[in-house]
Amino acid sequence: MSNFMNLAKVCFLLFIIVSLSSVMATEDDSEISLLAPKVFIDCGRCDFDYIRTEINFINFVIDRKEADIHIIITDRETASGGMEKTLTFIGQRRFHSKNDTISYMTNQGDTWDEERTKMVKYFKMGLMSYVARTSVAGVTDIAIEYTGPDTYIIQEDEWDNWVFRVNLGGFARGEDAKRHRNLDGRIRADRITEDWKIRLSQYLDYHEESYKIDGKTVTGISRRTDFDGMVVKSLTDHWSTGLMSEVASSSFSNTELSFSLRAAVEYNIFPYSESTRREFRIYYGLGPAYTKYIEPTVYNKLEEALVTELLSMRLEVKQPWGQIDLSVEGSHYFHDITKNRLRLNSSFHLHLVRGLSLLIRGELSRIHDQLSLPKGDTTDEDIILEMRELQTQYSYRISMGVEYTFGSTNNNIVNPRF
Repeated sequence: MSNFMNLAKVCFLLFIIVSLSSVMATEDDSEISLLAPKVFIDCGRCDFDYIRTEINFINFVIDRKEADIHIIITDRETASGGMEKTLTFIGQRRFHSKNDTISYMTNQGDTWDEERTKMVKYFKMGLMSYVARTSVAGVTDIAIEYTGPDTYIIQEDEWDNWVFRVNLGGFARGEDAKRHRNLDGRIRADRITEDWKIRLSQYLDYHEESYKIDGKTVTGISRRTDFDGMVVKSLTDHWSTGLMSEVASSSFSNTELSFSLRAAVEYNIFPYSESTRREFRIYYGLGPAYTKYIEPTVYNKLEEALVTELLSMRLEVKQPWGQIDLSVEGSHYFHDITKNRLRLNSSFHLHLVRGLSLLIRGELSRIHDQLSLPKGDTTDEDIILEMRELQTQYSYRISMGVEYTFGSTNNNIVNPRF
């Protein structure tokens, strides 16, 4: 009995020692966790659960004002069909004014898993210069090794920078009283270098709708073809010039054949190298346009050749306080400047105060250039089936809302259950 009591005392003493060690370790870990940098990720298309799982040496927060590091992720398409991702690290609070930028490329054929793995890799690289300035550095170990070839060999591109894409699609849906069918396809070829940007695109679309109304079947068919060509020359880090052309036909727009050619120039107030964060582009284009109509128009025309002019301005900004995209575009025909169109587009995502954001999207068009409207009355079938362009002087679309986030600012936990 005495031996049993002694053994029990020893087991109890070991339990106390292990428990105290666990508590002390937990306190140490908590202390280290509190010292770890707080990070806010500003990204529209990221796998946040994967990022939180793979990067466990920082604290993720859901409010940018609570963060020590604000990371903005932007991207733009590369000539080969991949993406150039830019990670902008903005230091705040204890890392005030310590900023950094990292860019990397994804390939056209990369899977979603390959993209997120590569993103986490560059996240870790960018975070190291911040983590190295904290006590967390002593317990952080990231193995970095070079896995590339021993010698870089510059290979000749057998495609001469040309990239081709072919898209084919369609859908069908219906029920007893209505039916919809659609077929479309696009062929696109791009050649993009530092000095030149060439884009050729051919689009085809067939749309059919049928309705049963009072025992009668009403069917509408819309066909559209569109070829676009563009050649742009880079002049400086602010100036570009180019030539655009379009050949099209559309039963919806009463157009049997249309052709336009436009010479254009563009000036970006900010350098093009900063386009992932901010742009203010001013665009001007001028050129002839020829149209042959399917039916006589409201102006008794079966064909006409005109000259058009277009001016547009676009501002895009993505900063820690939010994102803004504003554009205004005006165009007119020279033979009659009252035949014109003005279009406004806006998109706002603004961080107002802690946790509160304002979201606004809108589009407004003033329309006075519908030269292709067919002569004659519009039938009920035309209105219901939307197979024919209708006369209007304006169009608009607007949406707005607010988003408020509150509660715990910690955002490290990942729970995939259910």
